[in-house]
Amino acid sequence: MLCIKKPSVASAFEELVKSILIEGSDITTEDGQRCRELLNVAVEITNPKLKTISSKYPFGKKAIESYTKQLLYGSDSDGEFVYNYYERIREYPSYDRKLKNDQIEYVIEKLNNNPTSRRCVISLWNPFIDQKAKDVPCLNHIGFQKR
Repeated sequence: MLCIKKPSVASAFEELVKSILIEGSDITTEDGQRCRELLNVAVEITNPKLKTISSKYPFGKKAIESYTKQLLYGSDSDGEFVYNYYERIREYPSYDRKLKNDQIEYVIEKLNNNPTSRRCVISLWNPFIDQKAKDVPCLNHIGFQKR
């Protein structure tokens, strides 16, 4: 397993991309896209308050701002995203689809009450939507640990 420990997302991004290029494997996805992947990687950001953007990030600052806005607040005024991570994180439907579940609230409460819990997982995959959809979230699960 490759473990990358860097102070910022920007520095971790640069290290991870370098590792993917050197050690990754080429694959073709189910929709015909060629990509390179690197399995079994853990990335630890030691100072997440460092908000720098890598100069090597190909999409630029505007893309980061748009993505962040959609993720944190649910707004996607540009209509760039087919799916909405915010809704899946903060308003995930219950089994009966009548109630909405805020997964962030769950994670915070769970870790405050059980600091060693391994059950703090946010799921973004929604089988009611994604099993039949063409465009599905790239990010499917987020795991949290307090150590």
